[in-house]
Order: sequence, then structure tokens, then C-alpha cells
Amino acid sequence: LFTLLLITTSTLSLNVSTSCMISLEDFKTIGEISTCEVDTIVEIDSRGTEISFESYSNDDKVEALKFETHRMKFFPQGINKTFTSLLAIYMNDGVLSEIHQADLQPFTQLRYLDLFENLLEVIEMDLFKYNKQLEVVWLSNNRIEHIAPTVFDHLNQLRHLYLMSNVSIQQSETNRSHVLKLIANVKEKCANDKK
Repeated sequence: LFTLLLITTSTLSLNVSTSCMISLEDFKTIGEISTCEVDTIVEIDSRGTEISFESYSNDDKVEALKFETHRMKFFPQGINKTFTSLLAIYMNDGVLSEIHQADLQPFTQLRYLDLFENLLEVIEMDLFKYNKQLEVVWLSNNRIEHIAPTVFDHLNQLRHLYLMSNVSIQQSETNRSHVLKLIANVKEKCANDKK
């Protein structure tokens, strides 16, 4: 059971077409959900690059978008124009170098964010302001030097927080009470950081 979906990205100098397969995939804490897995490498070198998805009949049913191995330095814009009900975004093993609140703002139902093994250095204050349903956040194996001390404060559903193999912190936790201790540790380590 899969559907082929054509994806195009465009900027002044970049036109990329790719496709993805739609299948059911099991995401920790969410369960089995319909996932659009991009099966080619998408390259984005400019901030604000919009990614558009060719229309297809089942777009409402896709609840997860998965870019496994990518060359996107910046978070692609416009995903929400096709996928309006994403619960999970999976963008690992790539070159994502920054992510901002505005990138995640359209995804108010997001419960699972996996940015494992990218090039992120800073996690800014209020990054997850519009993502209050987050239960799982993977930020391990990046280059994070600074995490805003209050970035996780309003994430009352957060049960899995992975921060291993970063510059500023080397810790991960997988239950709510331990996650709260990790958040306190992040606050202590990063509160005086001026970055």
C-alpha cells in the first residue's frame, strides 16, 4: 500500500523534483501513522526556499513527513500547504544548520520532531512556542552549543528528550520525570550563556 507523490522545490537558481512513498510507519508514542517518506535527496541552500508537493487525493491522511538523508541547510517552507495535519516530522542525517520558530509555527499538532544528526548549533528561545503537543524531541548528534534555557518550559507533554552528542549537553531521557530533570539541567548549564 503506497502512493507516489512528486515534490518540487524552487528558488531563483534551484529546481528539484523528488518523490515519496506513502506507507504506515510506527512512531514512538504516536503509534502507526500514514507517512510520506521522501525517497530522493532534497537539496536546499537558501533560507526561505519553498517546497511544494504535487496534489494528490489522500493529502489529509498523511500525518508524518520523513526526509532521511538530505542536503537541506534550512528548513523547507510550504510543507503545510499540502500536509495540514502533520503529527511527526523526521529530518535526520543531513546538513540542517538552523531552525526557527517560524519554521515550526504551522505545525501546531506536532507531537514528534526528529532532527537527529544534523549541523544545528543553537536552539533559540520560543522555538517550540506553537508546538505545545510535542512528546518526542530528537536533537542528538548535532553541534548544539547553546540551548535557550526556557525553550522546553511549556512542553507539558514532552516525554522523550534526546540531546546526546552535542557540544553543550550530553544527555537524553525517556520518561516525563527524568525529562523534567534534564530540562532543569539545561536551564542550569545555559542560563548564563549569552549566545
